[in-house]
Amino acid sequence: MDFNPHIMRDIFDKAAVLHGGDHDKASEWMTTPNADFNGYAPLNICKPYEGAVKVDQYLTHKLAQKRNP
Repeated sequence: MDFNPHIMRDIFDKAAVLHGGDHDKASEWMTTPNADFNGYAPLNICKPYEGAVKVDQYLTHKLAQKRNP
């Protein structure tokens, strides 16, 4: 499966919420290497679709942790 703009919008929205609504910080997070993704930037692993699903699930988990510390 190829790139899915809907899941990408969900990912960016979740990243923004995780960063207090700051879209600039969310964009920076998306393009910065991350140890949780084996040193790859989240945006770099979002293609193929399975990578985007992993990033989406990661953010969903992080948001749940933030809500229920």
